[in-house]
Amino acid sequence: MSHPFLLTLTRKTVVSTHELLATLPKAAGGDLKNQLQRASASVALNLAEASGRHGRDRRRFLDFAMGSARETREGLSLLAALGCLDAAQVVALDRQWDRVCAVLYRVMRG
Repeated sequence: MSHPFLLTLTRKTVVSTHELLATLPKAAGGDLKNQLQRASASVALNLAEASGRHGRDRRRFLDFAMGSARETREGLSLLAALGCLDAAQVVALDRQWDRVCAVLYRVMRG
């Protein structure tokens, strides 16, 4: 079963994440920046993969998506705590990720 709203919401949030990460100075958060770019993109990619699957296989990709979303949220918080990203911007972006996780949770339960 496909969830276009969730995929669209996730895509927008991934773009916002990449835009914020692009503001990092080159010397700041290098490896973590790359990891967060991959993790955030992985959320959307795993949702797309899940849309063509059923049963346990589908659930596995939804679990991967949730794990990557949580990884992204924690990484952004860590970069803010380290002073590499503006805390207010991270809080605003975290609200978007919270919405993605909430909708994803409902999809996983439903």
